Amino acid sequence: MLKLLFLFFAITFFSPHLFAQWHELPSPSGGSVNDFCEIAGSKGARIYAATTDGLYRTTDHAQSWQRVGLAYSNVTKVTQYVLDGEEILFAIVQDVQNDELFHLWRTEDSANSWNNIFSSFSMNGVEQDGSDLVLGADSIFRSTDVGGHWTRQAPSPKGDFKNFAILSNHMFGTTVDSGVWEMPSHGNIWERTDFPSSHRAYSIKANGQDLFVGGHLGIDISTNLGVTWLSVPNNGIDTGSNLSEISSFDVNGLTMVATIYDLNPYVILGVFRSTNGGANWEQINGVNGFPKTWSAKTVDFIDDHFFVASDAGVLESTNGINWSYATHGLPARVLDVASNGSTLFATTRRGIFRSNDQGNTWIDPSDGSDLVDSFAVSFTSIGNDLYVLGWIPEGGSAGAGLWKWDGLRWITSTDLPVSSLVSYHGSLYAAAQSYGIIQSSDNGTTWINASSGLPLGSESATVLISTPDRLLAVTELLHTYPKETIYSLDSSGTWYALNSLDTVFGPTGGAYAGGKAYILGYGGGAISTSSDDGVSWSNSFRLAYNIRTAGSQAIVTSPDSIYVLNGNKIDVLLVDSLTGRLNNFGYDLQNGYAATDGRGIWGIPLISLPLAVTPSPNAPASLSLSIFPNPSNGVSTISFRLPQRENISLKLFDERGVKVATYFDGIADPGEVQVPIDVAGLSPGSYIAVLTTREGTAVARVVLLPK
Repeated sequence: MLKLLFLFFAITFFSPHLFAQWHELPSPSGGSVNDFCEIAGSKGARIYAATTDGLYRTTDHAQSWQRVGLAYSNVTKVTQYVLDGEEILFAIVQDVQNDELFHLWRTEDSANSWNNIFSSFSMNGVEQDGSDLVLGADSIFRSTDVGGHWTRQAPSPKGDFKNFAILSNHMFGTTVDSGVWEMPSHGNIWERTDFPSSHRAYSIKANGQDLFVGGHLGIDISTNLGVTWLSVPNNGIDTGSNLSEISSFDVNGLTMVATIYDLNPYVILGVFRSTNGGANWEQINGVNGFPKTWSAKTVDFIDDHFFVASDAGVLESTNGINWSYATHGLPARVLDVASNGSTLFATTRRGIFRSNDQGNTWIDPSDGSDLVDSFAVSFTSIGNDLYVLGWIPEGGSAGAGLWKWDGLRWITSTDLPVSSLVSYHGSLYAAAQSYGIIQSSDNGTTWINASSGLPLGSESATVLISTPDRLLAVTELLHTYPKETIYSLDSSGTWYALNSLDTVFGPTGGAYAGGKAYILGYGGGAISTSSDDGVSWSNSFRLAYNIRTAGSQAIVTSPDSIYVLNGNKIDVLLVDSLTGRLNNFGYDLQNGYAATDGRGIWGIPLISLPLAVTPSPNAPASLSLSIFPNPSNGVSTISFRLPQRENISLKLFDERGVKVATYFDGIADPGEVQVPIDVAGLSPGSYIAVLTTREGTAVARVVLLPK
């Protein structure tokens, strides 16, 4: 992708239409995956992955993936129906407007088309029972025509109903507070088995003629359809508090792989493996290629391989011991993007990817050259240096820190959980959350504590803002209202309270641009603005996701758009047509990139061109501009070819992005089109011609010589 040399010095002057012309870059692999299934019918073995961005399929043992339906949807579960060679796939999808509502979708043509066949406010799975289909929701529902019609078969088991399985004409349901229940698969009355309710049954698997139940104290096994239960030793499996659970597991002979969560808070406690039927367990996350992922949602044994679905992507193992990613082709859950020189960076749940060719190809962090499993979420550029900020997931310490790019690799600057980094009077200052504020005078090599004057009991110093005359810190105090307090650093290096802030809740970001300071709050995404270096504040914007500076402007991302702020008002909407929910907008003075949740990375193709005529990356190969003479000191002619009669526009912009002339705006006939442009009245310099058609946009540089 060519460079956008003039992008942010005059970004507010551009037409929103021009900035709507984005193109999608190949995304680094590492999508968020919820579930798997295998379909092994007449069309060959295929594995399907339910992701936060739709349903994906692989036909080569997870070497590569391709999306096959339900785009941009959070698919929570996927299962198969195979009978007499007929293959039907079912997917449970979380409603985008109401996350408590779920929909069951069906496809009968290899996922080419889908139909919504059932909706419910709870839905924990669908199973095949002979030729019937059974759905577990707030009740048990059955369909005899593969989801065409449904009848209520039975209530759900009494208690906190989690999962169910069907084995040998029996149905088994797990409940957290009342154990395991059983009834004939076509019955309507549940009976509680002798499964010890204190074990808190959660997940269940039928393997051969055996039942396996994952609960609080490990794995329990029944070999006689739930009549009696064997509690294996489960030595070495850390079930944590009384609210922990084995949320998912699978079995291959004597080998088991299980993920354990704590329900309060809902965080992963570990991924464990047993090679002797559950007698002894060892933790595997963080070793043998298995990442320190904070989410491992589903374990499945498919086609002689263990697969784990996680927020870091798909992990695969042939023996449960050695693990590797199997995510090529899955969408990345890109959190932030940034560029440094000619290198583009993208943070994901599985580490930091980088590209040396403007996003066309990516270097996988699993090769050891970049941070792996870093939980790095955001970039900060200070001068020519690029830093990445890490965080601490709830219940763990993996990923906290601040790293600096030295041109070849990421080097650790501090292990503390940094949430904000600024430069002030030649030093770096970092908000290290509950550790206070730290300072470095050697570009992040060494740090000292700089929290003098901040009150004890401060929950966190979350946001720092550097203005020409002040360094501001936004802290959150416990047991006070309002919690947010603005502190300022005096000449002696001591912080003093400037004022309290009740215009935002939970500060998450800050910026200074155009003589104004901005604070982004978590509650409602509100932004407060100050034009007097933090002395007084007022509300200016809501529903913001992130805030940064670009030149003299403050750039704000909302869930679906990018805006430029000018004090208390929105100046320009930069883009409102990206596909997917916006995460961040990353940039420097030469590049513009946007990260969207589940869809990856997008680039701005409105670019600075050399004198040679070159189409934009978004334009079809047949659409290009010819300019003669160029350079010119008077009248030139722009020529291009149209494949059909259509409505077009041809406009000229100066280097700041200000439109200086419209040379054509209307219907043009197909074939060669020539448009004379009179530039004699313009000042000498460089201009950009922009042709907009139905097929795309072409741009070219026009150089006007002195007379």
